[in-house]
Amino acid sequence: MFLHAGFWHIFGDMWFLWMFGVRVENALTKGLFLPVYLVCALGADGLHWLLNQHSTVPCVGTSGAILGIAGTYLVLFPKSKFDLVIYYPWTELKTYHT
Repeated sequence: MFLHAGFWHIFGDMWFLWMFGVRVENALTKGLFLPVYLVCALGADGLHWLLNQHSTVPCVGTSGAILGIAGTYLVLFPKSKFDLVIYYPWTELKTYHT
């Protein structure tokens, strides 16, 4: 979960963590957020290993942990509206989801 395949890989992971993680961390408190994040990461890595035991391709990134945090967001805020914000150097584009 600490290895990434390049700048854009880690950038994308951090963007999704920023989008969902801030509200989840505020709801769970800082002391509980880290254990939840680590359980999501280890669960995702364990499931990947279970389904791909003979693979020689390494598993990199923290996408499984971030997906777990997004799932936690869905459980904590099932009817919440949220914005996925995309920044371009020349403009700001907001995509609204309900």
